[in-house]
This record gives sequence, structure tokens and C-alpha cells, in this order.
Amino acid sequence: MKSAFGDHTLYFYLILLATFDPPMIPFSAGDRSTYLDKLSRQRVHILVIGGGITGAGILLDGVNRGFDVALLEKKDFASGTSSRSTKLIHGGLRYLKQLQFGVVKETGAERKIVYNNARHLVKKSKMLLPFYKGGTLGPVTTSIALWMYDWLAKVSNNEHKLMLKKQTARKTEPLLNEDKLKGAGLYYEYKVDDTRLTLEIIKKSVESGATALNYTEVIDFIYEMDKVAGVKVLDHLNQQTYELYADHIVNATGPWTDGVAQLDAQKNSSKKVILSKGIHIVVPFRKLPLKQPMYFESIVDKRMIFAIPHDDYTYIGTTDTPYEEDKDHPQATGKEVEYLLQSCNHLFPKAPLTDSDISSTWAGLRPLIYKPGKSFSELSRKDEVFISQTGLISIAGGKLTGYRKMAERVIQTIIDEFKKTEHKSVPVLHEEALTDLSNVSGSEFKSEEEFQKLYSYCISLGRHLEVEDKTMRKLFDMYGTNTEQVIALAENYRGKVSDPELRLQMGQLIYGIQQEMVCTISDFLIRRTGQLYFGREKIKKYFEPLCQLLATELKYNPTQMAGMIADFEKEFEAVMLWKNEKTL
Repeated sequence: MKSAFGDHTLYFYLILLATFDPPMIPFSAGDRSTYLDKLSRQRVHILVIGGGITGAGILLDGVNRGFDVALLEKKDFASGTSSRSTKLIHGGLRYLKQLQFGVVKETGAERKIVYNNARHLVKKSKMLLPFYKGGTLGPVTTSIALWMYDWLAKVSNNEHKLMLKKQTARKTEPLLNEDKLKGAGLYYEYKVDDTRLTLEIIKKSVESGATALNYTEVIDFIYEMDKVAGVKVLDHLNQQTYELYADHIVNATGPWTDGVAQLDAQKNSSKKVILSKGIHIVVPFRKLPLKQPMYFESIVDKRMIFAIPHDDYTYIGTTDTPYEEDKDHPQATGKEVEYLLQSCNHLFPKAPLTDSDISSTWAGLRPLIYKPGKSFSELSRKDEVFISQTGLISIAGGKLTGYRKMAERVIQTIIDEFKKTEHKSVPVLHEEALTDLSNVSGSEFKSEEEFQKLYSYCISLGRHLEVEDKTMRKLFDMYGTNTEQVIALAENYRGKVSDPELRLQMGQLIYGIQQEMVCTISDFLIRRTGQLYFGREKIKKYFEPLCQLLATELKYNPTQMAGMIADFEKEFEAVMLWKNEKTL
């Protein structure tokens, strides 16, 4: 018999793996109430409010240092800004225009760390930056900007920028508008599934001893000696309330920072968060078949826009407009969609897009810290940590790329606060952050060779499931070292379900319920798999059997399922509501 990676053992191994339950971790949707009950009977060192990338980073940093840490999210993990970004780990090239060198330096340097720690999720990609006669960028300014970007980010020699002349730029991307084209810059960025990154960080934290719960909304604070000491929590799934206690409470709710702060008795008003909305549109790749991601200047207002291929799709964004409406349900408008279409069609006249080409959209909110005397466009994306008189710690601002450094600053603040207390002892094993060496769940690879070997192996396993190689590559990019568990769960449906893709999705759903706290069909189709944005056309095909499986596994009654289905249908329709505006 060949080795474990030999063809003759693949099917045997798959059958054997499928006969055993996957190792359980305390992140199962079926045991949420148990985790809540446990939290209500103990006092933790740190309680984090907010289940986006910022809260996830704080959770991991805290547990790695030896703190008892818990996280609460009022909806699902990454349901806000952290699932609605441009899905790039980047240093923020456009911040050079604003002379925010510190932001570029820190986030640029963080790219490599995030890449190493989340190898299955983060992908290096060349980015093409064309410049035209009459634009704000030219060969000299672009070259200087990219050189500074490389220098500040300390990129490796094989990733340094290249400057391309007009003819080379045209060959590099044949769809480019040739009129007034002067050349292009070519540099490296890193693509990422922002939602999966957030989730894998939380999973790693839970594996290390932390607690994380979705659908648990903080409705009030509890005080001891005029200091915040706990929270009253409403569990939206069982409609029960709990009282949870902690030495320190962190408000990491992004766009909802001010709302949570307003629950505090002192109503911390020293800082104010204002919101910027950014939207993206998604089109089939065949409609805009770019050879690599693009970063270009809009003909409309000179803002910078991305166009990024993603599997069978290309997405384009983003906008940057002040927002004061419903924080829970931001949506693209007809005007915003038209802006992106106009900008894109000017750059790619050989592949013009229309409304009918758009398969999905998403809208996200950037939390920016208000500064008196500064216009909206001048506000920095830099994060800030501030403490109310009652001791509530809040963090706002920041970027996806900088989540790890943001977490460091919060945990250091907490360590400093512990040292101020009468106890003077800090309940940590490590005062220095360890997250630079902490791989997220699914990325426990010892080497690039091991990564590639497992990658190829999972492709081979997929063939025994009758799943296309392309589909298996997507699966591995989502789950990494956990892919085998998903495949094993899918194999359980062989002989029961004839459609290979449905078997795979059922395996993903079971894995999500058991090890990613999937509680609703929206959790699975939107956050865990991203199908609402990249695969919306296929959802109807498998929606009913997946709902039936969810109901069976979590013992939901028809009324509960009807509510969850209605919620998903609203989300499904919301991504295309902008069309209604254009027909009025």
C-alpha cells in the first residue's frame, strides 16, 4: 500500500475518516446555551463586545497572553464591516496622498505577518496601476509613490514594483483603454476572504481557551463602585437574558461604537465616530475577464477604485460617502452603482458593463474618528483607544490589515489598567504579544512544502467525491487544514445524495454547525461561504435541502425556520434593491 498521500489509499482513508466524528471544540451552535450559562457563573478578565475583525484580534491576543477572554456579537460574526470590505490585505497606497506615512508603514509591514499566519486565506497578487494623460498620476509620481510604498512596507526584493511603458501595459491588460494611456505601475497586494479571516481568528482563539458567542446583544452595563463590571445580555435565539461579569470590558463594535458607549453611565463623549459607506458591485468574470487585479483612477472624481477577479466573478469598488442611516442594513444605491459602472466602462471600453450584468452588490461602513476642523475626506483611518470614566475601553477606526496591531494596543491598555489597581499583579503569562507567530485555524502549516502537499492531496480526495478540481481548490482556500474534516462529513452523504455539489455543501453545513457556530441559514450562505455575493445564482438550487438539514441538526421548529428563511430572503433581495431606484 502506498503512503497516506498515495492514490490507492485515498478512498479507504476517506471512508475511514467519515466513520469518526470530527474532534469537537467548544464552538458548536448546538451548545451555545451551555457556553452562556458557563459564562454567567464566572468572571472573566476581558469581555469583548463586537465580533468583527477588531474584536477577533483582541480575543486572540488576549487568550494568547494568558487572559480569560470572552467575546459577544449581537448578530453573526463578521456580519458588519468585516464581511463588506474590498477583501485586500494592503498598506493603503492612497494614504500616501494624505501623507499618512505611519499608517502605510504599519499596515504595509503587517501584510506579510497576516499572509504567514493565514496562508490558506491570503493570496499574493500583482496589482496593475495605469496612469493617463490628464490624470493626477504620472510616470514620475507613480514611480515615487510605489517606491515609497515598497520601502515603508519593507517588501521583499522579488515583490518590488515595476514600471511599465504604454505598450507593455497594453499587453499586460488588453482590456485597458488605450486612449491617452501613458504607462502603468505593477506592484504586489494580498487578496483575502475577510469574513473567513475573522472567523478563523475566532476559531483559533476558542481552540486556545476563549469563549465566543454570536446573537448575544449587550443591552446594558452593570457597575461596581461606579466602574463598569459586567453586561446584561439578550440572547436573540432563546430570548433569555444573562448577566456576565469581567474585570475589563472592551467596546470593539466599529460602526456601533457610539451606540454601545451611550449605554455607559458616563456616556463617553470625548470621541465621536462618523461613518463612511463604501459599496462594491459583482459581475461574472466572463463580462470583465481581467488578467489581474486593477487599481485605477475614476474618470468621474479622480478617486481610486479596485477591480478584482475572484473565481468566476470580478468585483469593483469602492465608494466613499458620508452615511447616517440604518447601520444594520447599509445598501448600494442606484447612484453609487452608476458611478462604479461609469468609472469601470471608461477604463475598460472593450468590455462595457450594464445594469443587467450585475449579479450582486454589498455595502459596508467604515468607522472614522471625528476631528474638529477636518473635512470628511481628510479624516484619518488610524485607530484610537479611549477609556470612559467608568472604565469602558473603546477602540474605533483602523483597517482590516492592521487588526493585529489594534489588538496589541487594546491589550496593552488593559495590562496598564491592571497595574494601576490595588492588586498590581497582571494575570498574564506573556506581556508581549505572540500573535505575530500565531497561525489562525486552518493554517497550521509548518512549511510552504507542507502547504502545497496538503493542497494537492485535498484535490485528489475531491475526485473521489466526484467534485471538480476547481471546486476543491475553492474549498481548500476556505478551510485549509480543516478541509479533510469537511470532506469526511460530505462523504457521509454518499449513497443518500446523488448530487456531488450538494453533498459537499451539506458537509460544509454540518462542519459549520459543529465547529463554526452556524445558527441560521444566513450564517452559512452569507458569512461562512460567501454565496450571496459570489454564487447567488446557485442558492435556489440547494436552498431547501440545506434548510431541512439545518432544522434537523439544530432541532428548529417550523416557526423558527420560517423566521430565518424570511430573514435570508430579505438579505437576498437587498443586494439588488438599487435596481428599484433606477426604475422609479
